[in-house]
Amino acid sequence: APAHPSWYRNLSANPQVHVQVYDRVFAATARTASEAEKPALWSIMSKIWPDYREYAKKTTRDIPVVILDPVK
Repeated sequence: APAHPSWYRNLSANPQVHVQVYDRVFAATARTASEAEKPALWSIMSKIWPDYREYAKKTTRDIPVVILDPVK
């Protein structure tokens, strides 16, 4: 799609989230990776899930990478 999905726009508007990984639940703040951070993160993500590369080929928009920073 030419525009960011609703979940991303909602997250950008309200970045305070709760995350569950297995039995661990924690509060975090979502932020979009900077241009400097994104290449390394995209490389890691696409090695874990190669379909990300195919997804990126289907659009001309910049696909954001979201970082969840745990709240201390």
